[in-house]
This record gives sequence, structure tokens and C-alpha cells, in this order.
Amino acid sequence: MQSVDPSEVDAIQKYPPCAVNAPAGYHGGNCRIQIWRSVPISPPTTLSLPAGTHVYVELFEARQNESVAFTLSTQATGPHQVGPTLLPTVIPGLNTITFSSLIPSTNQQKQAFLNTLGAEDIAKVPPPAQQLADQIEARQNELVQKTNNVLTGVQNAAVAMNCLSSYETLVAVGSGFKCSQAQMLSYEDFPTAMNTAFDKINTSTASPLRINDVSDLDSVVKTFYLTCLSYFPNMGREAGDTADKFCRGNAEALSTREGLLDTALTDIQKADDTLIQNKETLAAWVAVPSSPKVVIYKYVPPSLTNLTIAIAGTEVVSKTASPIATVTINAQATHVVISAGIAFSNLRFNTFTSSPVYAKGMPILNPDGSVKTQVYGMASDFSVIAPIALVSYRINSLSNFKWETRCPGSCSFLLSGGVGANLTAKEADFDVGASFEIGGVLFTPALHFGSDVRLANGLYVGEPLGSNPPSPLPTTNKWVLKAAFAITYSIPIPNF
Repeated sequence: MQSVDPSEVDAIQKYPPCAVNAPAGYHGGNCRIQIWRSVPISPPTTLSLPAGTHVYVELFEARQNESVAFTLSTQATGPHQVGPTLLPTVIPGLNTITFSSLIPSTNQQKQAFLNTLGAEDIAKVPPPAQQLADQIEARQNELVQKTNNVLTGVQNAAVAMNCLSSYETLVAVGSGFKCSQAQMLSYEDFPTAMNTAFDKINTSTASPLRINDVSDLDSVVKTFYLTCLSYFPNMGREAGDTADKFCRGNAEALSTREGLLDTALTDIQKADDTLIQNKETLAAWVAVPSSPKVVIYKYVPPSLTNLTIAIAGTEVVSKTASPIATVTINAQATHVVISAGIAFSNLRFNTFTSSPVYAKGMPILNPDGSVKTQVYGMASDFSVIAPIALVSYRINSLSNFKWETRCPGSCSFLLSGGVGANLTAKEADFDVGASFEIGGVLFTPALHFGSDVRLANGLYVGEPLGSNPPSPLPTTNKWVLKAAFAITYSIPIPNF
């Protein structure tokens, strides 16, 4: 296997496409297989061709964010892997990012708690305690709004990067975005979409987080319960119960919301770190000539070897491996073809007999009163040779032009010779000629060598014989050359 520079793609396009069956090979010894990344379709069957053929496997519209691997296995020597090394999975992918949901803009827990207090309980709460709870809630509302804005930006940046991973377009939906398969990204569209994603990452990661403010507020919320009780000095048992209920309920509601803020800040920091790493990984990948639009590998299969080429792409950010296509090459084509079928020859089969001579339906008599006889001959119109077996030699230099490889099942010219059973003469005859093969069927105009029966001892047809003619008449066999036409079907030659 050998990598081919994409600059050679124009020269390779002059080579004929690899046919399913090309036993004669290709003119110049080259053929190509084209696979499109957007619609990957594997060749439907095994490609059969002679050993030594240069097979170029071309992957068009390769994705800029994928590492493409051509993995080769052979039947003759056992499976082994060659090809470009996949990008090591050392950078966490987007699937590792977890997001908090947006924090509700109102403290729902506090509202639910206040609904459990009666009017008489609310009246017992001193204004300073209520003001303290309201002040903390107001600070939380401000921090929640700021945090939600940053969280939304990080989520949108992650969606944009996910769209790049799947080669889908980024579509705005309300205040957010989603990936759409309605129109997949092309090789030319990818840089623009990548820059859009990078801009979103730059914007989201540059947004400041109110980490110190949240940390300060954490300490205030943790001490709220005891601070709140300090507003109820020297009160009776009933007042103390109200104080405890009010302060504890507010403390729990404010702490719950403070926990949501802390979790959101942690998730944003982790997401920012992953997005930055993903951005740098993809930027470094597309900056070098490692993601060409056309990826070409050349294979030269040795004799009697099956090659299986598995093509897969690994997305450099999500590390998702996707199978693209599989190509199987059978380099077991041979020059020799064995075929069997039927042939027809203009060789006539002669038979000779002695028969009485008739006139007006009555035998003619000799002067001595015996029946007059003479030699009669009969001949068949043609001879049928079935079955006939041919051994043919394919002439590759005449059989590997474009029009021949485009024939159904391939076409080729051959030199043939064989033997068949002459059903008319009940003997073996021989044939040689030039064959034309199409789809495994051979049509062979041939020279037919067969045995012709002739009269011997000077006898000839019509010669008068005596009253006691010899039986059978003396004959001899003579080899003659006639024209014939054979139709045979090739028989697969097994491998051992």
C-alpha cells in the first residue's frame, strides 16, 4: 500500500474505473475506485483482476475534521494493518462535557416556604430579619442572571463544536442552536462553520465568572440561620418557634439556590477547559496538510492474494470512528481459461453400402439372372460435437482496453484449442481457433480436425458390383480440416 499525493488526482482520473471482473487487466496496468465520503458506497462485489495491477482507491470530499485510515488485510499472509496512525485519544471529547440546567430566575424554594407561613407568623418577624433574607436573595438573583448568561454561551459553543463533529449545519432555534442534517457541511463550507464555532468558544470562555462574589455569598448564607435568630432576643416560647421556623426555612431555601450556583460555576469551568482543548486540537489538525480533500492510496496485489481494504474516519474531537467503505480485490485472475460447451462443424459423415439397382420399382438383373448391384453413398449435413472442452489462453494486450472492461462481465480475446465428442461419427475430434469472451461465454470460430470415411480399394460411388458384393464395403479414415463454430462457458479454476 502506498499513499498518493492529491496533486496526482488529475492524472489518475485518466485511468479506467475498476470493473467487477477484469481478468485481462487494464491497458497500462492501472485502474481506479472512487468513493465519496458524503455518500459512501462500497463496491457491490469482489473485484477480480490480474496480479500486479495498480489499483488506486480514491476517497473524495474527505472531512477536514477526520483522520482517515485505510486498513489492509490479506488472505494469503494473514490480516495485518497499515495506513496512517489514528490520532491518539488524549484530549477529552465533547461527550465528556456536562451542563447544569439554567438556574431559575426566582427562588422557588423560598416562595414555597413562605406560602406555608400564616399571616400571624409573618407579623411576628421583625423587619431586620426579613430585610436580611431579601438582601441575600437579591444578590443571588444578580449572580444567577450573570451565571445563566455565561452558561448559555458555553452551551451554544458546545453545540457548534458538536455540529462540526457530525458535519452538520448549525441552526438558530430561539436563543439557542441545534444541529441540522437537512444540509450537511461540504469541504468548502467547513472552514466558515469552524470559525463560527471558534468565535463562540472565544466569547464564552472570555466571559468573566463571579467566582469571588459567589464565594463571599456562600459564607453569608452559611451563617444566615444564626444571624437571623439574633434578631429575636428576649422573646417567649411562641416567638422562638416562629423565629426558628422563619430562619431555618429561609436558610434552607437560600442554601439550595447557592448550591445550584456553585455547581453551575464548576460545570462552566470544566466545559470551558474542554472546549479550549477541543478548539486547539482541531485548529492544529486543519493547519497541517493532514486533512486533504482527496485521499488516495495505491495497491499492487500480488498473485493469488485477496486484499480487503477497510476505510474508516475518526473525528479528531469526539473520537468517533465511522466506517466509510470496504473494497475487496481478488488477484487470482489467470491467463488460462477452461470452458465447455457445444460445437458445430461442416464435416460430413459418410456411409457406404452396396444395394440392388432398381428400375420402375423392379430390380435389374444381370445376364446370368443375378441381381445387379452398385455402390451407394450417404452423408450427414454437418457434425455436432458435444461436449467440447477448450483450453484457452487470454491475450491481455488485446483485451484490456476501456471498451472491453466495460462489457458485461468483461470481454477478452483468446487463443483456444480442445477436444470434443463427435456425436455423428462417434469419435473424438479436435478444434483450434481464436475466441471472443463476453461475460464468461466464449464464441470460437475454429478449424476442425476430424476423421472422414472414404471408400478403399478403388471403389467409388455408383460403381457397379457383381452379384456377390463385399459386405461391408472396404473403407478407410482420413483426417480432414473443416470449419467449425463453438459456444462454450468458462469453468472456474479452483485454487489449491
